[in-house]
Amino acid sequence: MSISPQTLLCLHENDGASYWQPEPTGGYVTVKVSPHNSLSNLFAFGIQVVPPGGAIPEHAHERNEEMLYVRHGSGRAIVDGHSHEISKGATVVAGRQVLHTLINDGEEDLEVLFFITPPGLEDFLAGMGTPRSPGDEVPTTVEYPDNFGEILTQVRFSPPVGENDSPPIAGPAFLIAPEEGDTQESLAGDRRVSKVQTTSVTDGLFAMELCTLDAGVESVGCASGGGELLHVLAGTGSIVVGDSEFDVAHGTTFYDGSCASHRIVNAGTEALQFLRVAVAPAAAARPA
Repeated sequence: MSISPQTLLCLHENDGASYWQPEPTGGYVTVKVSPHNSLSNLFAFGIQVVPPGGAIPEHAHERNEEMLYVRHGSGRAIVDGHSHEISKGATVVAGRQVLHTLINDGEEDLEVLFFITPPGLEDFLAGMGTPRSPGDEVPTTVEYPDNFGEILTQVRFSPPVGENDSPPIAGPAFLIAPEEGDTQESLAGDRRVSKVQTTSVTDGLFAMELCTLDAGVESVGCASGGGELLHVLAGTGSIVVGDSEFDVAHGTTFYDGSCASHRIVNAGTEALQFLRVAVAPAAAARPA
């Protein structure tokens, strides 16, 4: 079976549109998948690297649901007024109208994968930053753009709530520790840890699980109606969809919008570990 290449994306660690970010965040953002490079209008996905001492300012999204996964480093997440220590493997979910911030109070870069639906945040991050290429020296300063106010309005952050205002209807707000999640394991060496279930997010818009394949093991699956997103955390292998085969390694992001069956093969000598995000078709009905 032949699959249109427009429905499949495979981006490696240094691929994607990348932008240096101004203080107080600093560091950079790389957008991996968005409506700009895929046929999906449902979400945006990427990685944000926050250096020691940096912080993502507290904010809430007026119309978006956001999920964050710590790929490397440690720090603090303040979600809906509650402070949590975060480290590699932690997951944060901040629904619409939920105030949240991430602070890198550690000694290493804080690498955070972000998934947001509907998309739009990627345009804000691009507009705020300056273009970056892998290997570039870190700039001394990144200036805020002259049209900062216009960019801020377009991305639809939630305005402050006044004393006499009714509180907005908010989405879910929770944190999942690295060791938490429901585990399923097959005799073949395929382990899955459910991190975020559709029943715990607004309208069942997405779900996420941490998957591990032992050396020599392969897994057969099928993308959901809204597509499937994979991000490799460790190991090497390949993904086969129809007549197309893609090599994957640490940092590879793969998007399958074909809804066809696929095979994930661990061809290496170590465990292949990856995040799997299933996107529900209901996301298409959400306002942008």
